[in-house]
Amino acid sequence: MKVLIIGLFVLSLSEFNSDFSVVDDTQSVHIEFTQTSSYCGGMAPTEEMMKRYRTPVAKSGLYYLKKGHVNTFDAEVLKVISATDGSIDLVLPPGDYLIVDEKKKDEAIYKKHLEKGLNYSKYYHGFSEECLKEWFEKPDLTFTVADSSLSLKRNYHTPCFHQICATYTGPYPP
Repeated sequence: MKVLIIGLFVLSLSEFNSDFSVVDDTQSVHIEFTQTSSYCGGMAPTEEMMKRYRTPVAKSGLYYLKKGHVNTFDAEVLKVISATDGSIDLVLPPGDYLIVDEKKKDEAIYKKHLEKGLNYSKYYHGFSEECLKEWFEKPDLTFTVADSSLSLKRNYHTPCFHQICATYTGPYPP
């Protein structure tokens, strides 16, 4: 499965403009994506339950590779799909790269976040377009490909009652 993903990735690189062109001095990049979450209410959890929430598990899915260290609307995007174990194996030319998930992929998604944020319920406070712009521009992962291979990890944590750039002030579950 990983070999197929690498092969498809190298082939798809050749279809992009010069920003993602394949050159002789490419390096391998291995990335592992995981996720954790918070316990969000109800009866007090057991220590075993809390350990399960804190233990990273594979986060497979669609990610977006871009050049640079700041996520922008106009950056060239290459979609990459992780394996079921949350890993992605890439072969990239030297340069600065970033990865975001579907929540930060493009301007259309940004505008949906903006509309949603401006209409949060009475229990969410503090939303601002400035905060959303800062959040959007910050990549989920940045890295620089130079003269050696890389192995990277990124954990996505989901807190309770999370909304982008807003604080929950409503009641908690009993």
